[in-house]
Amino acid sequence: MTSLLEMIVAVAILAGLVSLAPRAVASSRAGIERIEDTVQAQIVAEAVLSVRQRDAALRTGVRSGTMNGLRWMAESRPYLERQKADADSGAPTLIAIRISVEARPGHVVVLEALAVGASQ
Repeated sequence: MTSLLEMIVAVAILAGLVSLAPRAVASSRAGIERIEDTVQAQIVAEAVLSVRQRDAALRTGVRSGTMNGLRWMAESRPYLERQKADADSGAPTLIAIRISVEARPGHVVVLEALAVGASQ
């Protein structure tokens, strides 16, 4: 048989656990939302990179825009500094592409790739 003291302790423990449940749910929901924001930003970065790589006249420089409500910036530059002189001749050069997408304030997803293009 259980004593009154054991019952009070059991009820106190149960009340403590029940009070933690809403905070755990809210924390889990916030984590899921952060992951969703990051995945959406990665999808936008992949889409922008795909468009940039398909561009037959890929040039160095900076472009920016908005896609699916997210701001992005694409920076293209010669992969190696010594290629700048070769690029002036009009020969194809290896271009480093860096796509930055702001997933949420303070969190930026960055995607980097290489492509063949012109430097001007």
